[in-house]
Amino acid sequence: MDELNNNENEENSEIKTPPKNFALGTLGALIGAFVASIPWILMYVYGNMILSALAILVAIGALKGYQILKGPIDKKLPVVISITSLLAVVVATLVIIPLLLLIQEGYPATIDNLKVLYAYDEFLAGIMQDLIVSVVFTILGISGVVANVNRKIKESNTPLDKISISDSLASQPVNNEQVVSSVKDVFVKYNAMSKQDAISKETILQELQEVENGKKSFNTLKTQQIIRRYRGNYYFSEKAEKNFGYRFGLVFVKVLLIMVIFVAILIPLMLSAGRNSNNKNNNTTKNTTYNNSYTTKSKTYELSDFGIKIVTPSKMTFVNSEKDLTSLLGSDAGEFYEFAIYNQTHLISCFTQEVSEEEVNNYYDSLKEAFADYTILSDYKKETISGFEFTTIEAQTTNKGVLYNDLGLGYYKDGKFVFFEYTYPDKDKEQAKKNIEDMINKI
Repeated sequence: MDELNNNENEENSEIKTPPKNFALGTLGALIGAFVASIPWILMYVYGNMILSALAILVAIGALKGYQILKGPIDKKLPVVISITSLLAVVVATLVIIPLLLLIQEGYPATIDNLKVLYAYDEFLAGIMQDLIVSVVFTILGISGVVANVNRKIKESNTPLDKISISDSLASQPVNNEQVVSSVKDVFVKYNAMSKQDAISKETILQELQEVENGKKSFNTLKTQQIIRRYRGNYYFSEKAEKNFGYRFGLVFVKVLLIMVIFVAILIPLMLSAGRNSNNKNNNTTKNTTYNNSYTTKSKTYELSDFGIKIVTPSKMTFVNSEKDLTSLLGSDAGEFYEFAIYNQTHLISCFTQEVSEEEVNNYYDSLKEAFADYTILSDYKKETISGFEFTTIEAQTTNKGVLYNDLGLGYYKDGKFVFFEYTYPDKDKEQAKKNIEDMINKI
């Protein structure tokens, strides 16, 4: 009899529990993500800003939409949140935002006008640059929500019926201090505390066999960039361990590099398609003009020791991570260069050092020697640029049949030295000085 009652209760319980539907839940996640992307869109169009924090709302919207339409709470949920959030932001960036920009300029928000807008190479290049930023910021913004949802599902011993917003936002400790210490001890044992002393993964995992959840802790710390990879081996970064901002920057640069490679492949294809479309529709579009107020976003970088801020020119890439600088400027450049700004033909690099005035003069002498095979256009002289008195030198050389100028600007203050080097085609000489003046501004 008890067994019959239990069976009856189970049947009643099954009847009361509404069925879960993955397809319907995914549709709900997509709708929720689009609704939650409205603040992102408004901030972009009317505030001229992209905020990664607003991507958190997109992820939460996807989660709520999924749950409202009764999607099953299982290991597929984090994937659904990620894909629908990214899809919402991509569609918003490539379709919704351009349509709103058309309305701002007084044009009908139609698909035909959108096609005409994308026929302009300048607009296409600009919107693709913002798509990169949007996707990267979305990944960074939703990562916490996705990680917390995934953790909640894995930690539960029974199937979950719901995940609250507070659970999705709950922060998880980076790692138990004792676990971090146990893993770190392995690296200390082998003196693998810098990239020069990195050791093999096999050696580390062999040592971690006696540490509880050793392999899992290794992978977690590696994801957080506390354990770093160098030429196939690994070392423990104490700087990353103690500095969350540094860890965040490392992850951001990795994601950014992946997106840059992706877009580097995608943009030429889209530009080619845009040109073909423009040629085909030339008769219908030749009398149509748009006052295109769309501009790529600038970045401000501060050299606080000198009272200088750098406003990067639009449509130029800014890098200041060690890996990117070394890749761009050569071996070990990332260890002493402050930043670099570049496009296909222009390169502006900057390094700062604490040195004596005598060492600064020695540097100027060595630079003159490096220019021995160049044509000196302007020898060392004092020039005031944006309110700062720089020591400048300009030389000229030919590279692969193209005439390039090399402009050096040094500024020394209170034992600290900053030096800018600007390489550009000689045909852009007039614009180059203006670029420098626009870039360097007084605070």
